[in-house]
Amino acid sequence: MKQLLVVALAALSLVACSSPEAGDACSTDGSGVCASNTEALICESSVLRAIPCSGTTGCIDDNDRVACDFSRATAGQACPRSVEGQGQCAVGQPDNLLKCTNGTWTTQACKGCAVQGGNVVCQP
Repeated sequence: MKQLLVVALAALSLVACSSPEAGDACSTDGSGVCASNTEALICESSVLRAIPCSGTTGCIDDNDRVACDFSRATAGQACPRSVEGQGQCAVGQPDNLLKCTNGTWTTQACKGCAVQGGNVVCQP
C-alpha cells in the first residue's frame, strides 16, 4: 500500500528570505514544504519538523500542497502527526508492521503483514 502524506500549504506561512530548515518557526500547523526531493518540512506545534519521504515519488511540492511518499519508511524515522497511530507493512520485512508512534516509525513483529481491503493486517 502506497502511503502519501498530502499537506495543504499556506503560502505565506513558510515564505522567508532563506530556505526554511527543520527547527524553524512556522505559523500554520499541518502546512509543509519540500526541503529536497526526499524530505518534507511539516509544521507541527509551530516548528518545522523534517519528515523523510523515502518512497519512490519522494517529496512533491505543486505550489499549493506537499505530497510526501513515506511508503518505504524504516523503523526510527520520523513520521508526521497526521498519521499518528496508523501502520503500514515494512518493505522487505513481511513479518513486521511499521506504526507511527509518538512521531517515530516503530516496528511491531507479527506472523505476516498484509493489506486486505485497504486495511493493514498484522497477524499476532
